[in-house]
Amino acid sequence: MNRDTATDAVLEFGAEGGDETLNVHSAILRVASPVIDAMFEAGMKESRCKTIKVSADLASRAQFEEFYAILLPLGSKGLRITKDNVAHLFRISDFYQIEGVRSECVAFLCTLDPTVAWITFAHKHGLKEIYSSMVAKLDTVTKDDLAQAKEFPEVLVDIAEHFASKSGGEKGKGTESKRQTPSRAKAIEARVKIAVKRTLGEYCVRKVNRRIDFGTLSELSDSIDRMPALY
Repeated sequence: MNRDTATDAVLEFGAEGGDETLNVHSAILRVASPVIDAMFEAGMKESRCKTIKVSADLASRAQFEEFYAILLPLGSKGLRITKDNVAHLFRISDFYQIEGVRSECVAFLCTLDPTVAWITFAHKHGLKEIYSSMVAKLDTVTKDDLAQAKEFPEVLVDIAEHFASKSGGEKGKGTESKRQTPSRAKAIEARVKIAVKRTLGEYCVRKVNRRIDFGTLSELSDSIDRMPALY
C-alpha cells in the first residue's frame, strides 16, 4: 500500500522552506506523540499549515521516515534497533515524547559496550544511569575519542576520575592483561588530563584540581612528551 495515500500533513527538513519533505498521516503522529498532538491543536501554526519543520540536528528525512514506519499499523512488529539507528530513533522519540520507542532505545543502549562516543551521547540526553555505567566500565580511550568529547569537559573530568581510581586501585594486583595494568591506566589518565587542560583552560583546571588530583600544570604539560602509545 502506498504510504502517501490519504496523507494530510507534511514534514519539512533542511533550510527554510524545506529542502526535503515527507508526507505523513497527522492522526498517526498525534496518537503517538503528545508534543505533535499539541502542535496540531486548533490555533497553532502547524494546525493551520499542516506542516512541521524538523531540525537537521534532530533527524534527516531518511531517519524520520524510518522512525515513521515504526508508528504505522503493525510497523513496530518489524522494529529492529541497531547501533546504526539507535541514536536517531532515540533523538526523535525523546524529542516528541514517544515513550514506547524511547524505552526500546534505552534498553538497547544498556547493552552496548562503553565508548566515549556513547558516553557523550548519554550525557547530552540526560541518560544518567547509562552514562555512569559506561564511564565505570570504560577501559581505553584514543585521541579521536577525546576529540569527540572536547565540547563536554565535564565528561572528560569524569573519565579522568575513572582512570585515576583505576590506576590507583589496581596497584599490587599484578598484570592480568595489557589493558588492565596500572601503568596503562595511568597513561590513559594522563592523556585525558591533558585533554581537560586544553578544553577548560588553566583557570578551570585549577578549580577541577579540587575534585581530582591533576598534579601541577607544568607536570601536565611535560607529560605529553612522555606519553606511551595507546593506539
